[in-house]
Amino acid sequence: MRRKGIALAITIGFAFSAFAQNDNKKMVTTAEYEQAVKFLGFNTSKLVYNSNVSPVWLADGRFWYTVTTAAGKQFVLVNPADGSQKTAPD
Repeated sequence: MRRKGIALAITIGFAFSAFAQNDNKKMVTTAEYEQAVKFLGFNTSKLVYNSNVSPVWLADGRFWYTVTTAAGKQFVLVNPADGSQKTAPD
């Protein structure tokens, strides 16, 4: 009999917990959803510069990468041996 009481108490606890969680859910309006979409990566990436650098290594040990700046896309050639960099616009 005691096990049945414990099982019943646990079941009621889970049911109450699920019911309480459903009461706290807020429906999102279309306007709120559209406002949130404005801040997703595909809308904000054009506002972020000098990110997403993926180096391409050359056989001689140098590497190059492209980066977006306020002026547009830029190519950068780096020589790690002497620390030099050369840039060129797109």
